[in-house]
Amino acid sequence: MRACETSDEDITETGNDEAFILRKATIDDVPQLIRLHRVAIRELGGSAYTADQIDSFLLHVPTLDDSLIDDRTYFVAEADGVVVGAGGWSYRIPSDMHTIDVDHATAAVEPAAVIRAMYTHPDWARRGIGRAILEAAETEAAAAGYRHIELHALLPGVPLYRACGYTPIGRCQAQLSDGVMLPIVHMHKRVDTRPVGVRGRPASGMGWGRAA
Repeated sequence: MRACETSDEDITETGNDEAFILRKATIDDVPQLIRLHRVAIRELGGSAYTADQIDSFLLHVPTLDDSLIDDRTYFVAEADGVVVGAGGWSYRIPSDMHTIDVDHATAAVEPAAVIRAMYTHPDWARRGIGRAILEAAETEAAAAGYRHIELHALLPGVPLYRACGYTPIGRCQAQLSDGVMLPIVHMHKRVDTRPVGVRGRPASGMGWGRAA
């Protein structure tokens, strides 16, 4: 699959003879993003987590950080006017850090961009949406000067990230606000920087000691 462009123009991708548009998320997408988040976690997360873990995750971890939309670093995949996938990247420390705690060392020895809030509707799983969003996010992060990208993967997403070149740093137990433990995998990848005019800057001194 080709790498996604970093302009704000819509990008059409196809999967199983069905097309979706990849575009930047707007505040108007939030209601659909909340519904997508819940159905993706409940249906796809059930392969790796218990009902109690899923309930706790949905209760204590916000759907997304508003700064992702404000910074225009968050993408949605849209098919026939419906949001069927979402994800993005950030150079900011997540605003919801208080909701989840992971005790591990960061792998980065330089500023790192972080992949954030990746979700695909179960009806559109394994049709290239996650890969397309990941490529778009990586392209923008690289253009902003980041050579190192990290993420904290929910277990069902690990095969996709491995296929896209991410390697595990370690398996972590994320403690949610109510004490429920959620196993996740801390992963990273190095990318080539490509100056294509995307705004953003490496944040000096940024440490990602907790899950995004």
